[in-house]
This record gives sequence, structure tokens and C-alpha cells, in this order.
Amino acid sequence: MGWLMAGPAAIYIIGYPIGNIIGDWKDAYLFFAFPIILIALILTVFGVPNTESRSPVSDILRGYKEIFKNKSAVACLVGYALGLGVWTISLTMAASFYRTELSMSRTNVAYLTMAMAFAYIAGALIVNRVVSRMGSKKTTLVTAFLMGVSTMMRFLIPDMTFAVSMGFLTCFFAGCFNAANMGLNLDQVPTLRGSMMSLTAALGSVGTVVLLGLSGVLLIQYGWAVMGLFTGVFGLLAGGIVFLLVKE
Repeated sequence: MGWLMAGPAAIYIIGYPIGNIIGDWKDAYLFFAFPIILIALILTVFGVPNTESRSPVSDILRGYKEIFKNKSAVACLVGYALGLGVWTISLTMAASFYRTELSMSRTNVAYLTMAMAFAYIAGALIVNRVVSRMGSKKTTLVTAFLMGVSTMMRFLIPDMTFAVSMGFLTCFFAGCFNAANMGLNLDQVPTLRGSMMSLTAALGSVGTVVLLGLSGVLLIQYGWAVMGLFTGVFGLLAGGIVFLLVKE
């Protein structure tokens, strides 16, 4: 699971420097993002073995119903949705924050983001050792809390050294949280891991869209500090839901 979370982050190591060299965002989409999408499509079609189980629709719906009857599983899904939303806000808006509030050049932001991708990857891969000692639930709880606090601090104090340091911590704890929480999700209903994975992706997207929309409104109306505080609170809320409602 750690490798699954770390994989997408690796593209930032390549993509941001290339995007900076290309310069124009339209050309970056055309000459980098679009070829990457085609490569992913080709790898999926020809490289991934077709081992899907062709279950009847009634069995799939019964599986979803069984998951939604499980309070712990639902709480785990909601916690993941909130945590992923917090991480996505930081991922999406950090570059603009560094550019507008800290007056960093586009080149410096590109290479800084590339370095932070390594922090995320390190968190996703290291967390397995933490889980083996603390368990998935406690690891998810602690990393959600730390991700929320570091996110608050990242946008709250417009000092370059401090904000960059908090950015590295946010990325590291986000990698830990995503990998640990995903594993915790799949262990909630072991016989329905496929359905749980599907719902995890769906609820994660919902959390991302909702929190991005709310944070965007707050950013326009009140600025970075309020937006950062609002975002971080949801990281704490994700940890609280896991602590109170999720069984390991």
C-alpha cells in the first residue's frame, strides 16, 4: 500500500522541473501531461492482467450495503475522505501560496515541490514500520493530527523558512496518513476489499471536491491564514473520527 501511495508522487519529481522548463501551462499539458496519460492507458491495457471477477450487479450492491451497515467501515471512509481533502488542498494551493505570499520564483517553487515529493514518498514507505509497532488505527490517528497541525502552520505564518519546513512535514505526514488509512480501510471488511477500495476512491474524491470548494471560498474572502486554519481543522476531525468510531 505504501508503494501504491508513493508511486503517483514520483511523477512530481519529473513533472515540476519539466513544467518549469516548458514554461507555458498549455504546452506543459500538451507535451507532458497528455503523453503521461497515454502511457498510463497503454500500460493499463497491455500490462495489467485481467483478473477481475465478473460478479452480478446484485452481489456488488449487496457488498456495498454490507459495508454501509458497518459503522466502523463508514467512519474509516469518512476519515479518509476528510484527510485526503486536507492533503489535496495543501497539494493544490501550496505553489500559489509560495509564489504570492513568499514571492518565490517559479523555478524555486518547481524544485521545492520536487523535493517535497520525496518527503511524501518517504512517509508512505516508512509508515509500514510504524504500523507494525503502533497498529493501523493509532498510526492513522496520529498522522492525521500531525498533518492537520502542520497544514495550519504552513499557511498561517508567512515566513519562508517556517512555511517551507511545515510544507515538508505536511508532505511527510500526508504520505504516512494515506498509506496507513488505506490499509486500515481494507481491513475493515476483509471479505469485501474490492468494494471497500472502490468506495475509498469515491469518498476520497467527494472529500477532495467539497473541501477544495470550501477552502477556495475562504481563501477569496479571508485570505491564506483563515483558509489554512479551516483546512487543518478537518485533519484533526479526521483523526477524531478514527479515534472514536473506527475499530482495528
